[in-house]
Amino acid sequence: MSYNNTFLRILIGKWGHTHKNYGYFMAIYSKKIGVLNKNH
Repeated sequence: MSYNNTFLRILIGKWGHTHKNYGYFMAIYSKKIGVLNKNH
């Protein structure tokens, strides 16, 4: 899990800086993580 989180943070960080939609993307990402956590 920690490797995935680190990789995603780098990927999301680059995407956010490039597209200036960091907050919006993180909101969607957080919702997906919430759904995944419920499934486990």
